[in-house]
Amino acid sequence: MAKDKAKADDKSKPDDKAKEADGKASAGSGKKLLIIGLAAGLLVGGGIAAAYFLFLAPQKKAVAAVEAPPPPPPPPENTTFVKVDRVSAPLVHEGQVLGYVLLDLSLEVKGNANELLVAQRLPALKAAFLKEVTRAPIGKEGEPLIIDFDALTNRLRQAANQELGKAAILRVLITQSTRV
Repeated sequence: MAKDKAKADDKSKPDDKAKEADGKASAGSGKKLLIIGLAAGLLVGGGIAAAYFLFLAPQKKAVAAVEAPPPPPPPPENTTFVKVDRVSAPLVHEGQVLGYVLLDLSLEVKGNANELLVAQRLPALKAAFLKEVTRAPIGKEGEPLIIDFDALTNRLRQAANQELGKAAILRVLITQSTRV
């Protein structure tokens, strides 16, 4: 009976070995399927991402191009700058002074004759600048502590040209602003 059991065990062992081999083979093929599935997923995902960027990115660039302001015109030939130091400007909101700003300016002029005129009339120009910055607030609408540089430089250019009696000042550049 012991021999019969041993023979039965011997007969069952090859079946167990076959099952183990099948299990290892199926585990190996499962790993292969997993790797193939991951690779296929990456390819599909990459294709979707590429299609997204190819078809949607130009639309965003077109919108950005429409919203961008045109570049400023190149400066005229033979221009020079005259430096104006320390123009004091109040930061005003609803009739109350919130603080002061010291502005350093550069005035762009065309030609030596205009440069000489501006240099000779500099005290009068500084007085015109002070009148202009106290005439109306220099802060942005709704944000009185932030200077509206574009509007302020246009106002200062107009005041300077009015004081000089001709359009000698091409641009006013604020080179430094310090809140005090």
